[in-house]
Amino acid sequence: MRHDHTPGVSAYVNVGGVRLEEYEEDEDVDQHGTTNTTRYVEATPGATFSASVAFDNKSFPYVKDDIQCSMELDGKHIISYIRLVKHNHAVVPFDGRTEVTPSGTYLRRFKFQDLATNDGAVREGIKETLKNLGTISLKLTRVQATTVSATKHSTDYKEIGGESVPEKGLKGRAISTQAALGAREKVRDSTFQDVSFKYGTRPFAEFTFKYRSHKDLQIEGIIPRSPSPVPLEQRDPATLDANELRQLLERRNEELKTLSKIKKEKRERSTTMVGEDDDDDQVIETERRSKRHRTSQDSGIDVVDLTED
Repeated sequence: MRHDHTPGVSAYVNVGGVRLEEYEEDEDVDQHGTTNTTRYVEATPGATFSASVAFDNKSFPYVKDDIQCSMELDGKHIISYIRLVKHNHAVVPFDGRTEVTPSGTYLRRFKFQDLATNDGAVREGIKETLKNLGTISLKLTRVQATTVSATKHSTDYKEIGGESVPEKGLKGRAISTQAALGAREKVRDSTFQDVSFKYGTRPFAEFTFKYRSHKDLQIEGIIPRSPSPVPLEQRDPATLDANELRQLLERRNEELKTLSKIKKEKRERSTTMVGEDDDDDQVIETERRSKRHRTSQDSGIDVVDLTED
């Protein structure tokens, strides 16, 4: 991403030599003033990643200054490189952390891994780490290179990642991955450059990448959620593969079995009701009609009147 306020400088996170796609937040919240630019990137557990800072000397305003480029993972300082004005390299790469030990110099590459959580309390000393969890930060500061120092051996390299964090400390944020370091790889020895901060220690530009898993990006609303799959029953049979056709057939067989069972239960209930009524008394109402005899005075023939009273 290009910096929003400093021309001629940009930064990227790469996996397998390919730049990760960047996503902007719905609301631009800048907690570091005008020196910070923030984007989201997708983190895949197990993937090795690197970062880089690129300069365009035609528009970069500090081409006459040495530039210190520092990286932080989850708020912890990892390594710093000096871009010397006499070289003015176009790209400063961050492939891993360099560790200089009595047995030699080693490189430990950056990687993403699953975040382990626990139900413990949030300790005072871990609050700042939890605040910056899920971030890759690249900070640029104007410096003046002085002397090259002797190779420094150290055994006090703190491990990055691997520890579980309290679930409560995430405060509802969707974070399921963390940055870590890979195994040591032997590399050639490095030199150390001493610098002075003639313009102060505050960075003039900072890039923050909030790394999240694909699912976490969906939960936070950074990328759209996956659409619900169309039920097999509603799809064109010609588009179904062999496995989907088998699933559809099994479902319909189950539906037929269920329907047959329901019909059988209905027939059984109907037969039981008829049998229970056999011993019941039945009352039948009939309409009674009275017969009245009338004698015809004309013919002497008896006429039976069947009309109701």
